[in-house]
Amino acid sequence: MSAGRRAGAALVGLLLGLGTLVVTARVVRDSIGSGAESAPASTSVGGVGVVAGATGPRLGAAIDVGHSPGAVAAAQDAVWVAAGGRLVHVDAHTGRVVARVRVGEGVSSSSCGVAVGAGAVWVVTERGNVAEISLRRNRLVGDPVRLGGVRCVAAGAGAVWATSPGGDEVVRIDPRTKRVTSTIRDAGGARDVAVGMGAVWVAGAGAVLRIDPGSNLIVARIAVEGLVQLAVGAGAVWVAGAGGVVGRIDPTGNELAAQTVRVATRGRVSVAVGGGFVWAGIVPEGTVVRIDPVRNDVVGEPIRVGKRPLSVAYGAAALWVANTGDRTLDEIKTSVRPARTRES
Repeated sequence: MSAGRRAGAALVGLLLGLGTLVVTARVVRDSIGSGAESAPASTSVGGVGVVAGATGPRLGAAIDVGHSPGAVAAAQDAVWVAAGGRLVHVDAHTGRVVARVRVGEGVSSSSCGVAVGAGAVWVVTERGNVAEISLRRNRLVGDPVRLGGVRCVAAGAGAVWATSPGGDEVVRIDPRTKRVTSTIRDAGGARDVAVGMGAVWVAGAGAVLRIDPGSNLIVARIAVEGLVQLAVGAGAVWVAGAGGVVGRIDPTGNELAAQTVRVATRGRVSVAVGGGFVWAGIVPEGTVVRIDPVRNDVVGEPIRVGKRPLSVAYGAAALWVANTGDRTLDEIKTSVRPARTRES
């Protein structure tokens, strides 16, 4: 073939390639513009299902915290989990354990005994008191607030809130002075506590209590059976417990929605809100499911995590799952940042 013919053939090939590229680009653009979403590829690493692609959640590497974890809390770039009587600080970006903070009385293994807020981490001790941990220095600040019998803690609305099931009371603590400023009694077996939507919400025996942080009064009691944990966000208060269901409370009417979301056939459920979803950890099955807060229905397939996911928390663009059955902390990423790979 002459040089002229070879050049002509090359030019034709180039034009055909460009045409194919333009058509492909147009198809992709049209698909995005029409709202179509391709199904994320699914694979398995180390026997655990992982959703690939930026459109779905992705399970990162299991973080060994050394002991069976209890409560977990996340804020900004840090994750805090109670494990082995200490408070374990995990870097949310690297997944590495930064520190294991000693507390003289030990840290409770309660599923609701750690909270981040008011410039510190607050933990329930093994003696039922409330201790303050420095966010920057990873150490105990002063002496614990001597209460005894405390099980759960939350921070928000300018205070730290602690519940005492045995005393049927909720205690309000000033985070600056660490003094008790109010005790709300007749709280009906108060257990888990959360702050949001202009109120303090407490899981009691057969009811969710709504406390006005301005007056420190119980302003509503919403009947809910089998309650264990609750979370506030996405325009509602979400309640979970035994029986494999998650319920929704409308804070404007203080009513439990007639429709509950069944996430499992049995067993205890933990709950958290973040990243546009409500997340439910199912203890006996070792899975986490997503709930669409608008449709009030389960989205996608269950995500397999470690054994017995006792508590869940959302922060740093991820859901963090404390698996009390195998000493691990799981990370389920919800952002487009590449996730680490779970090792077998």
